[in-house]
Amino acid sequence: MQTVRYALVAGLVVFLAVGDAMAECEPRVAYEMTVDFDPGDRSVSGRQVIVWRNYGPDPVQTLPFHLYMNAFRRADSTFFREDRTSRHARPFEPANAGACRLTSLAIDGMGDLLDRLLFIQPDDGNPADETVVSLTLPRPVMPAESITIRIEFETVLPRLVARAGWSGNFFLVAQWYPKLGVLEPPGWRGALLTRWNCHQYHRHSEFYANFADFEVRLTAPAEYVIGATGREIARTPEPEGRTAYVFRETCVHDFAWAACPDFEVVRDTFFGQVDVTAAEYAAWAEWLEMKPADLWLPDVRLTILMHRDHRELADLTLHTLKQAVKYYGLWFGPYPYEQITVVDPAPGAAAAAGMEYPTFFTGGSHELQAWWPFSAIRLETVIVHEFGHNYWQGMVASNEFEEPWLDEGINTYAEATVNRFMYNPGGHPLETLSLGGFLTSRYRYLQRQPLLDPVNRVSWEYFPGHYGVNAYDRASLLLLTAEPLMGRPRFYQALRQYFRKFQFGHPTTADFLQHFKDAGNETVAALLADVILHNGTVDFRADSIRVTPPNEEGRVTSQVAVSCLGELRLPVDILFCFEDGTELRETWRPVGDRNWHEFEFVRETPLAAVVVDPEYRVALDDCFANNSLTRRPVTDPVDTWQGLVQFVMQMLLQVATWLA
Repeated sequence: MQTVRYALVAGLVVFLAVGDAMAECEPRVAYEMTVDFDPGDRSVSGRQVIVWRNYGPDPVQTLPFHLYMNAFRRADSTFFREDRTSRHARPFEPANAGACRLTSLAIDGMGDLLDRLLFIQPDDGNPADETVVSLTLPRPVMPAESITIRIEFETVLPRLVARAGWSGNFFLVAQWYPKLGVLEPPGWRGALLTRWNCHQYHRHSEFYANFADFEVRLTAPAEYVIGATGREIARTPEPEGRTAYVFRETCVHDFAWAACPDFEVVRDTFFGQVDVTAAEYAAWAEWLEMKPADLWLPDVRLTILMHRDHRELADLTLHTLKQAVKYYGLWFGPYPYEQITVVDPAPGAAAAAGMEYPTFFTGGSHELQAWWPFSAIRLETVIVHEFGHNYWQGMVASNEFEEPWLDEGINTYAEATVNRFMYNPGGHPLETLSLGGFLTSRYRYLQRQPLLDPVNRVSWEYFPGHYGVNAYDRASLLLLTAEPLMGRPRFYQALRQYFRKFQFGHPTTADFLQHFKDAGNETVAALLADVILHNGTVDFRADSIRVTPPNEEGRVTSQVAVSCLGELRLPVDILFCFEDGTELRETWRPVGDRNWHEFEFVRETPLAAVVVDPEYRVALDDCFANNSLTRRPVTDPVDTWQGLVQFVMQMLLQVATWLA
């Protein structure tokens, strides 16, 4: 009886906690869609009803819509223009182009307004780009007034490119429907006047949208298996061998789906009181300075749409997903939706791998991953990373057009840390074989030196080829550097508090920096601002060791010079090793324009070596190779073989990173 009572109380607490989290979300728009999927024509067509309320203080007389699929309609769209600068540029294929066409548009009480639509290019003025269309209304929408927009549209899916399309009989359908921009009243994300935020589709950017309620009725050939954002609330047979699905979800900012006749459906449940032990709740509660009951996680239904050629990886996918639900939930807060759906792309559909949408994402398996040594290229990394986006992209939902690091960088840091919790709590260097983890981020960071941008930049304005390293790798290494400076428990607490504070809130970089400034660590706040806003760099270096002959008392003087290049002024540990085997540690912090320091020791034994940052805590250090210095060259055969092994490992990682 006591156990039953405990379970009931725990369930009630979890229910109330998740309910409170969802109550904080205020949907600004509602989408109701009825669409038909025709895989033969590779098209989706139907009707859309949008209910939008003017939540700003000013009348609004224009409405902008995203028509994302038009990025793949013409060779001179902004997407393809920007893509030409990439070494992996994709040729435009007219026969496999995509498009989103509106065939009717009306607003209740205002009539047919289709002829009032005008394509605009708010970012680059490219007249060939048709990914944003503006509607001028016959009268303004007053504050607090709601309008009902009725649209008929047809979307033609391109051959799989970037984040959506088809490959054989596999379809990933994303950015596929007419979608309203975001109205930003004064005070939203630094807005001084009421404005619309509705960017074009760029090669290097994700998205930004209001939280919304969705109900989608989708009709497809009966042989196709469908998975989508939200809860499947109905499935009924239709004439001519078709099936109608109804999906519904509240408080999400997007809706995506996938279809393939070769999916095998695998279902399971994450049980918050089974898959997390009482000991784990207690340990995390102590770590985060909370009560165990405040960390209890709700049950989540798990659905895996596994391609039949990869069926042997379904158990691994489920196991990893459960681990991700557990660790993200314990660290940041409970996953508030009832379900999560993972789609395994078909062979040949690698361009669809690793794509994230609310309650729905794609993995990235390959049949070779069932065999060594390819099993070292972990499917787990993709699953953890994309699930993590349900937190930073799905629930925090920053503007990824303008501040991509707030999602990708924080999530890359969180993913690598969660992988460490899951598989490698000791932080063994061979974690890099997973194509994830901090060492791989560091490799990519060093590969792109010198970096010419700060971390925070509008996504299409980075130096060519530097979007990924800034938005993902450098940002994650920045957080890894900040972690020991603040102290790991306090840093984890601060990041959890940031998530909880801005859940469903669309925060900005300024919000993030202010949050950590308020957390009370000036060094961490200054570090974050210097790198995120000002492109700060650091390179600690061991410069010289000088030893004088013994004095009359038989004592020798050892002098060590160390320096710090770059703008960042961080405290760093220095390890001094003496010839008698004794060691000494000191902490040095460069001050002002004094970017070097000389240490002096008068002892009976001379100094043998010096190591700056021996635990490699300053992950942003531009060069670890100059951090140490010895008085005598290393000639031991063991060290020679170690250097050879490290060289081979570096080459293998370079090849693996290129393949990834």
